[in-house]
Amino acid sequence: MTQKIQPHTDEELKLSFEQAGCPSQFFQKFKDTYLITFNDFCGELETDDDDDLKYLEEEKNSALELTIEKIERFMKEINFGHCEEWATYFIHLYDNEREYCNNIYEAYYDISKIDKELAKREIQIHSKTFGEDEHFERYFISIFTEGYFPDNPIEFAKDYSRNYKRMIAKGKSSIYAHHYADAKGEYTDEFCDKFAFAMERAIEQELNETQAFLIADEFAEILCNYHVSSYFVKKYMYLPDKINNLSKYFKNIPQGVTVTKKGMMDDIDIFPEEQLEEFLLDFVITYEKNKNCQNKQTSDFVEEKIDLNKEDDSYDFEKEFIDDYKNYKQNKHYKQAESEYDAIWDSMFPEGDDDDSITDFLTR
Repeated sequence: MTQKIQPHTDEELKLSFEQAGCPSQFFQKFKDTYLITFNDFCGELETDDDDDLKYLEEEKNSALELTIEKIERFMKEINFGHCEEWATYFIHLYDNEREYCNNIYEAYYDISKIDKELAKREIQIHSKTFGEDEHFERYFISIFTEGYFPDNPIEFAKDYSRNYKRMIAKGKSSIYAHHYADAKGEYTDEFCDKFAFAMERAIEQELNETQAFLIADEFAEILCNYHVSSYFVKKYMYLPDKINNLSKYFKNIPQGVTVTKKGMMDDIDIFPEEQLEEFLLDFVITYEKNKNCQNKQTSDFVEEKIDLNKEDDSYDFEKEFIDDYKNYKQNKHYKQAESEYDAIWDSMFPEGDDDDSITDFLTR
């Protein structure tokens, strides 16, 4: 006669639950977890063989042992101060730190869909469970709240903290140290140094973080890949032709430099190399402070796309613009508001206009 293995009784489950030292209010969670685990192990199996029946009894006991392990992980999160909704995600088994991090991601993002403030409080609690310093905690939280997705946010935040403190020990400012350490997870030392230097300079001169990021990212990218004067040439060639004297955009002009379009192009090499980067960065920052940075960014962006479009008739400018701008919006630290994107797009492509409106946009 075939037999179906039966789960442990409530009395047996309560005994195991109490021996595990769990508070009584979580018994139902324990029981529900056990029944799911039991069904995974042997809930649908039947047998008329004594040896098979013995094997199923062993599987039944294994299901209970695994449930105890799961509820201990659940209680660990509760004891950290987490809510039950958060702790439930850690009932899922994990064999290494990466799988554990996946549980953190899943818990945070699922809860944030329902209650963003609760999700934020939970990730703040979790940042303190690793026994790390305030720099680790601050950055660990930002990984989640700003929507970045490294494989291992724990190690990423540890690296940030180490690099931040290393820069502070070298006498760097907190602004420089933060942006250096933030970039260090993905870029070379040279890029991080130039990026952090530019961010610090721009923020100190009261540009907002979005404007500062646009300048610093381009500054570091060009200086790490091209001659230093390429940065100036790229930025300078976009200036309106009607500007003849740009002295108001420069600080500490070296003797012999003529601050006009032709004069600057002719005299670019007069600067001592150690002063050139700082001088050019100050020029761009000051220039951006005297105009609408958003329109400048859009104009440069569109001009690059138009040039590509001229070279290849099959190039889909509008699709590429949309794709690139959406990627830009998803930058880990400086997301653009949807309204900004819509406003830029509408200004470039008013309803009913053809491609000529792009040229009009660049020249108006």
